Amino acid sequence: MSFVEMIIAIGIFSLMMIGITMFFIKSWNNYNYVMDTNSSSISASQGISKIVNNIRKARSADNGAYPIKSVNDFDLVIFSDYDRDGVTEKMHYYLNSGNLMLGISEPNGVPPTYPNGDTTTSTVVLNVINDASHPIFYYYDSTNNVINNPTANLASIRMIKISLTVQGNSANDVNTESFASLRNLNENDTIQ
Repeated sequence: MSFVEMIIAIGIFSLMMIGITMFFIKSWNNYNYVMDTNSSSISASQGISKIVNNIRKARSADNGAYPIKSVNDFDLVIFSDYDRDGVTEKMHYYLNSGNLMLGISEPNGVPPTYPNGDTTTSTVVLNVINDASHPIFYYYDSTNNVINNPTANLASIRMIKISLTVQGNSANDVNTESFASLRNLNENDTIQ
């Protein structure tokens, strides 16, 4: 084997190694992107699933208060039996420093009263990047029309849309949405 042939063989081998290395790096980056998107998507889906289940079970508070206490684009307070113990808890969903939080308060005393603040708090979804142009909560009436001023029309709310945009580590945003009908406020389920 001559010196020229050896140089050509080393060059071909080097090009093949560069190609294989580039393929491996690209595959690894794609794998990380897919796994990050999957992780963000699962986080958002699980969070929305929990919220939807609690909204669907909203009911009058133990002190007789209406099932929905307060609403806005990034804050929702409802009454629901969170831990299935027969006692209706006050549930407060809100955005805090990029995290969707849940505050829970149990009623106290006879007659039952609910504390003004949250007794316990937990994180529902991390890295939420919803902004003023993309609220978390949307409110609908019985004809499925968006309620423009839900704070003034609590009694007309029949369905809530939850829309979460979660930022992943690779800067790929995942948007997940779901609707929840308030079953205990459905006119079709009432006896007339």
